[in-house]
Amino acid sequence: MQAMVKRFFAWLIKYRSLYIISLLTLLCVELLNHPSLNLIEYGAWILTHLQMMIMNYILYLNIAVVLFLIIRRMSIANMILSVVMIVIGICNYFKLCMKGENVVLWDALNLQAATDVMSELSFDITWQIILTVAIGLGIVIWQIIDFRKETWVKPKFRYLVVALVIFSTMTIGVVSNNNVLKGLNITNSDWNQDKNYRENGFLLCFFMNLKNMMVVEPANYSAKTLEEINRRIDAIATPEPVDVDHPNIIVVMDESFADITIANDGLSFDEPLTPFIDSLNDNVLKGNLLVSIFGGGTANTEFEFLTGHSMAHLPEGSVAYDHYIDDHCDSMVQTLKDEGYDTLAIHPYLETFWSRDEVYPLMGFDDFISEDDFAKDAKRIKGYVSDEAVYEQIVASYEQQNSTSANPLFTFVVTMENHTPYSDTSNGTVGIQGDDKLFNAEGKEEASIHARGVQDADAMYQKLVTYFSTVDEPTIVVMFGDHHPFISSIINNDADHLDEVNKYKTPFVIWANYEIETQTDMTVSSSALGAYTLLNAGIDLPNYFKYNYYASTLLAGYNSYFILGKDGTFYTWQDELPADIQQFLDDHEILQYDLMFGEGYDRDYLWQQAAPS
Repeated sequence: MQAMVKRFFAWLIKYRSLYIISLLTLLCVELLNHPSLNLIEYGAWILTHLQMMIMNYILYLNIAVVLFLIIRRMSIANMILSVVMIVIGICNYFKLCMKGENVVLWDALNLQAATDVMSELSFDITWQIILTVAIGLGIVIWQIIDFRKETWVKPKFRYLVVALVIFSTMTIGVVSNNNVLKGLNITNSDWNQDKNYRENGFLLCFFMNLKNMMVVEPANYSAKTLEEINRRIDAIATPEPVDVDHPNIIVVMDESFADITIANDGLSFDEPLTPFIDSLNDNVLKGNLLVSIFGGGTANTEFEFLTGHSMAHLPEGSVAYDHYIDDHCDSMVQTLKDEGYDTLAIHPYLETFWSRDEVYPLMGFDDFISEDDFAKDAKRIKGYVSDEAVYEQIVASYEQQNSTSANPLFTFVVTMENHTPYSDTSNGTVGIQGDDKLFNAEGKEEASIHARGVQDADAMYQKLVTYFSTVDEPTIVVMFGDHHPFISSIINNDADHLDEVNKYKTPFVIWANYEIETQTDMTVSSSALGAYTLLNAGIDLPNYFKYNYYASTLLAGYNSYFILGKDGTFYTWQDELPADIQQFLDDHEILQYDLMFGEGYDRDYLWQQAAPS
């Protein structure tokens, strides 16, 4: 026994670089995962999060042992572990700084979109980057020296296999079980991923989220279950659309159209950001849109609006356009085409961004105007086609279609002016007030630039309303924001000060040049806004949109992270919900699965217009 223990410790000493480098790699990645902390604060974080650090360390050791078993050269395994993880850590650092989000598995599948965005951004080489790169280079040099001295030795597989079994069992048994995590005082805050990564460490949180990376067939998915859901939908009163005959429908999803002060208590601007929209009080619906994304991922909000689907039922970090739409995609576009509409999409940027050049035709759009179709001298702000130029294109497209076609027009627009970065002050700024101890100066400057872009969006909407107030054809004009800018996250010196609900709320407004019932201070999900658009355009709702509209009478909204009751009650997805809300959410998951991944049992029923009550 004594000899066995001796050999085991000799083995530990021989392979000490494996667990030393695993620890150094962990420390580098976590430093990059906390970009706002200095070294003293980082040390304090480690001391107060030892359990999380130990769990992360076990994961790094697990990966290191697997690499060693495969490669059989410890120096090479160590280099691969440290270089790959530090590179991922650097990517995570820049994503945090620029978008307020952590790297997730789906980012590996979003390389084209990521490249398009990153090419527009500037990268600051900070002390964290310099320090971690230096440590990484030190590890590589150390392992190159060891490699020259290292002989090809068959590793002691009995020790490695035992270690792998122990580490793997702990990984699977702990990381995938919230109850076990809770027993270790580790909280999987999957409704608040920003806090989740900060509190639990990058790799642990990454692995905890893996179980949410795949689309899983609902347990009771079947044709019979869908028939039961259909009966529930039929039993709901069908809402009456507005009495108007096929108006033109103009929908603008404006880039980063949001007031960050609602998510940052104590922050204020010297001027109103949306004075025109605030002034509207006749023939208008307006309020807050509850979206599923923060800081980026624009395509997911338009996906929810156009299809009635919800990102709540899709993996964290995925982009529906890139990952799930490769065939005909049912949406309100096809509903409007069936009603005789000409359909047009406008996006003043690369047509390939978020695969729109492939997705829009699958949704049923007749035409797509991208950046290449705008005039070379179109006004630009921060290098992007301006909202003013987009307004001119909307009007020009309407007038051209109006002169050549007797059909009503549905125009769906995604703007670009207020996209990141927020470093160019040439378009002006808006004065901003907030405690310097709470809100950092760099974030304030970016917020003041962003706020100016929000004012431009409000001005564009005013021009649209003014123009369509004078036309003879009935027209409805909708505008909403896709997400908050990442500024809402980085402006706070204290990340926990950020309102984790309001950072998912953007403004929306629906105005018509004919009579509609005015409603203000509403909150709806982006998956339900399409139903309100169709109803106020006089279009009978498809059954799927009818069910989404019904949901808006039960709850204020829901997204990937939480549910809000009509009275503002906050629920996580793990909480016990009122029975009618839980029934809808369960039903919607099954309906969406059937349409996107299943057999399509219910497609005909869901997209036929609901029978009148």
